[in-house]
Amino acid sequence: LATQDSYWNTDEEPKTVVLKEFFSSGMEDGSERFEGQRVAMAIGDIESIRQETDLHSFLVKFIDEAETMEFFSKFPGCRVRGARSIFKCSETNTYYYVMDYYTRGTLDDELMETGPMCEEELIERVMKPIAIALDTMHNNHWLHLDIKSENVLIDDDGLAVLGDLGISQHYDENGIKITKGGGVGSRGHCCRLQYDMDYIQQFHPELDIYSFAALMYYGLTGSDVSKFSPKDLDAPFVEISDQSKKALKKALEPNLKTTPKSVRDFMHMLPGCEDMEFEDILPEDDEFNQIFEEGDPNDFGDLPYFT
Repeated sequence: LATQDSYWNTDEEPKTVVLKEFFSSGMEDGSERFEGQRVAMAIGDIESIRQETDLHSFLVKFIDEAETMEFFSKFPGCRVRGARSIFKCSETNTYYYVMDYYTRGTLDDELMETGPMCEEELIERVMKPIAIALDTMHNNHWLHLDIKSENVLIDDDGLAVLGDLGISQHYDENGIKITKGGGVGSRGHCCRLQYDMDYIQQFHPELDIYSFAALMYYGLTGSDVSKFSPKDLDAPFVEISDQSKKALKKALEPNLKTTPKSVRDFMHMLPGCEDMEFEDILPEDDEFNQIFEEGDPNDFGDLPYFT
């Protein structure tokens, strides 16, 4: 639910934001209208609803996503779209969280309008910023698992920002998944191993690197990798440097056997990025505001109300 009439009150000037609304697609028949916008049906007694619709589990996932985005908003310059707040609206009786609004839209919007980018521009404006985002996520034991042009925002400087952490997964220091649920992903943009629920129980950054390479291929050619073959890169009409072709062929290996193990290794294979330096971005503080206390995922009583 994006509205240019919504503002986040900060110590500075009010700014335009995006509100993401909790609305279970399975509840569409119970939707209501509120000031011209579709909103979720009143949640009411959540325990009585969850038995039929599992609405509660979707709500927990919605809040988990907001918390993940809030976590990464604490890392300055990490190029991951952050969330600022989550709240329950008294009029609609449903939940929202607040994100920065990007007037230039998504990378997909831009590519649909202008067509594929030239290699140098794509590397500078998209690959380098998203590499910083993924490097920060991987250093903190997170996998994004849904990297595609629709989930890449463009800021006012024309640089990419990674968004939509809805299916991201968190792993412990031993590489064991600690978040619930499976990642799945978007066909044509992710490796087939991502659909192996046993495989994603372990931390495999190659999954994101495969999708990151697929994003590059899409940005250069306008085609996804659903039917990708390495020989496609050798077609005479494909204007990609030999250096990038070699990097893409390695990264897009379907079983990840040759896919680089880190974002840094992949980027160092691209032209102009051989000496790209990465910093280990640290959070501004060590304390993160939890929306509900850990170990009590059923308690939503402390969320602020807004009208």
